[in-house]
Amino acid sequence: MSHGSTTPLIDPRRLTEARLQLHWAAQPAAAAGKRLLPHQPDYGEQSFEFWDGLLVQGAVAGEMPFRSALRLSDLSLLLVDGSPGDVRVLEELPLPGMTLEEAFAWIETEAAGRLDRPLHPPFERPGEMPAHPVG
Repeated sequence: MSHGSTTPLIDPRRLTEARLQLHWAAQPAAAAGKRLLPHQPDYGEQSFEFWDGLLVQGAVAGEMPFRSALRLSDLSLLLVDGSPGDVRVLEELPLPGMTLEEAFAWIETEAAGRLDRPLHPPFERPGEMPAHPVG
């Protein structure tokens, strides 16, 4: 510890695996924003806000509105509703043991159901990503 901090310093190299897993896990949720939210010049439709331990996308309008999200504590892909401090989980998929393609298929199916229409074309898969077993 340094300068009276109560948080021990962590060697950033120890966080590499967690960062890679999080990067891969965020792809399906970000793809929902990319495809279903209005494009912004800064690509903000693909960005996340941090709400109560979740990375949350913008709201997708419709009869059953939702936000795609990722819960960090257990790496679950979610569809949520509500606001910071009042988040309601609508659907969830725990990601451990799932492939990236399974996560994409799940979020596409759930989003199509909430929008009451098929998604054509499907969500865009990530381009170049750092190599990882979840790919």
